[in-house]
Amino acid sequence: MRGLEYDLLLFIGDQAVTTITYDQVISILEIIVDRGAKTQASKVLSWARQTFAFGVRRRRLQSDPAAGIRSRDVGAGEKSRDRYLSWGELE
Repeated sequence: MRGLEYDLLLFIGDQAVTTITYDQVISILEIIVDRGAKTQASKVLSWARQTFAFGVRRRRLQSDPAAGIRSRDVGAGEKSRDRYLSWGELE
């Protein structure tokens, strides 16, 4: 919840959810990525998508401003990691 408050609500403030735009969502995510918090940006995007999708399903929103945004679109995609197990250990 703290992450939501700090990273999303801080930028949106008391703005009505029906007035939030795609460009605003992108801008918020880019700000988070620019401070070096790529994983947090991915989490915020996930929370935003779930929240807006719920609003659309409940007919409180006509559209989802986070629809179609992927983490990698704003540079938040997580870097692939090296595996620690050998191929033999995986079999």
